[in-house]
Amino acid sequence: MVSDETLLRLHERIVSFAASRISRDSAEDLGQEVLLLLRDKYPHVDAPAELLPLALRIVRLKIAGLRPNGEPDPEALARLHRAIEQTGERCRRIIRSKLEGKTFAKIQALLGVGSINTVYIWDYRCRTHLLEVMGGSREEKR
Repeated sequence: MVSDETLLRLHERIVSFAASRISRDSAEDLGQEVLLLLRDKYPHVDAPAELLPLALRIVRLKIAGLRPNGEPDPEALARLHRAIEQTGERCRRIIRSKLEGKTFAKIQALLGVGSINTVYIWDYRCRTHLLEVMGGSREEKR
């Protein structure tokens, strides 16, 4: 079980991250939504080292999918789907596993890889390729 202190610190990090991209009020709402999602869908994830990356990944996906009315943008989702289809089978398996909430250790076992660092490298390369296919770059984020 995750301690109250860990949840509070996690919430602060989520809101801070989200507020750098959307309004503070929306970031607060999103922070609560993400904590509820973590509690309901990912109760098996309780290590702080896994919680923060998962929470921030959820925040990024939710922010990317927001439209002014709060509904996901069907065009953006279709574009993302087309971009994912342009990646290799290994990347699609990694992306699908991450969206299912699997940890890197579980993905390592699923892919039958000897080192978790290999999975980290493949994931980085997949995300970089996906970003490029969608017309962005890592340099823009800096």
